[in-house]
Amino acid sequence: MMAICRSLNGARPCPAGTADVPGPAARPEDALRVLHVVSSDSFAGIERHVLNLIRELRTLGCLAELACPPTAIRLREEALAAGIPSRPSATCRPRTWLATLARDVADDPPGVLHVHDGRAAVAGALLSLLAPGRLVRTQHFTHPASVERSGLRGRASLGMHRLLNRRLDGYTAVSRIVAEGARERRETGHAQVVVIPPAIELPSRDAVESARMERAQIAYPVVAFAGRLEAERQLDVLLRAIPLVLTKLPRSHFVLAGSGAVEGQLRLLAAQLGIEQNITWTGWVPDTYAVLSRAHIYVNTWPREGFGMATAEAMALGLPVVAINAGASAEIVDPGVTGFLVSEGDSDALAAAIVRVLADDELASTMGHAAHLRAMSAYGAKRTAQDTLAFYRRLSETLGS
Repeated sequence: MMAICRSLNGARPCPAGTADVPGPAARPEDALRVLHVVSSDSFAGIERHVLNLIRELRTLGCLAELACPPTAIRLREEALAAGIPSRPSATCRPRTWLATLARDVADDPPGVLHVHDGRAAVAGALLSLLAPGRLVRTQHFTHPASVERSGLRGRASLGMHRLLNRRLDGYTAVSRIVAEGARERRETGHAQVVVIPPAIELPSRDAVESARMERAQIAYPVVAFAGRLEAERQLDVLLRAIPLVLTKLPRSHFVLAGSGAVEGQLRLLAAQLGIEQNITWTGWVPDTYAVLSRAHIYVNTWPREGFGMATAEAMALGLPVVAINAGASAEIVDPGVTGFLVSEGDSDALAAAIVRVLADDELASTMGHAAHLRAMSAYGAKRTAQDTLAFYRRLSETLGS
């Protein structure tokens, strides 16, 4: 076991600590134990999905827990607030958290080990040597990092993941496009593959009605985006569309909620286009719904969207969506029903679609209502948890077959 611990991070593990557990948890003998592993210390779409999923799995009687680095402060805080145990202890040294987790897994193996990102997948393949249960991976991206690398490094990375994924029993993809990409890359090994959309926290009926009333009182059109401000999101396409929208709807305002590496470049482009006064840059926001409740339409310009949690949340709150006709957006948005899809990089088409919705109150209302119904029926955490738990049980039933 210690050899495996050393292979995980090359460091001597810190003393085996207990999990950060809000309180003692009952362990019925027939309850399925699942450990979700996330290696990132950020708090974005994957981490939000994992928290929502674990919380709902626990309401279904599944003993689901979280494993993450001690440096994942926000994730651990949210888990603690939700009553979700986190492993290993936050007092563990960052360099040795995987080795400590390996000791925990060896001492108390879960029935299912569920990994959610690239580094967690590497760790999961090694941790699975210590646990007799099932190994499941969720792929959240259409183009994961192993695909983006070029040359020898890219081939080596893809080959390593193919090798590691031979240990997988189950492979879940957040959308059909993600599943198709994984199959084309021969990344799924012999695992059973299913598509299960991520879990979003659905707004209450009162929250939806409150948002509807709030946006009705805003005298000018508001367009929202929420997410990381990174080059891959192609938000420059949206910025270039803004002057075109303003020629038709001069009072329009745009809210960009998020932060990232290209924020400075985007602000510079906005200044060059003379549209600074038409944009609010909120920075990172802890509550996406707070932004969406004061918007009339949601825009997503990322052509490689794996799912689009903010898109689904906007729909749940009754917003029509304008997105790129690629990636998972093409699965989520029903053109002409819940919003519009436009070609990648086409600022003119993006502006025209935005204006078409904002200039027609009846169309916007009809689309927003359809979007709300779609999101509430398809993307709730309860449905995601039920589908995931059913998948776990199918895998567990074949353990001895």
